[in-house]
Amino acid sequence: MAYREPLAAVLFDMDGTLVDSEKVWDVGLTELAHRYGGELSAQARMRMVGTSMAESMTILHADLGQPWREPAESVAWLEERSRSCSPTGWSGGRARPTCSPG
Repeated sequence: MAYREPLAAVLFDMDGTLVDSEKVWDVGLTELAHRYGGELSAQARMRMVGTSMAESMTILHADLGQPWREPAESVAWLEERSRSCSPTGWSGGRARPTCSPG
């Protein structure tokens, strides 16, 4: 039976359902912390889950003892780094990442 009415919307949850994006964020957050001369604690990383990007960067900055940093600058860097780590293709429904921790 063919579906005759157009779909109103389609929703995909990209955090773990189709792509394990948390690994990409972990790489980016670790690299950003190192870029700032520190290391992100496991406790701070856990506090970031479910927060906005700006709030996550505020948590990162506080964790590193650098609360003066501008969240928007850190967000911009992290977004660019995450784009460079995004999948370039699909293989059997699994993403093929283009980066690794560096």
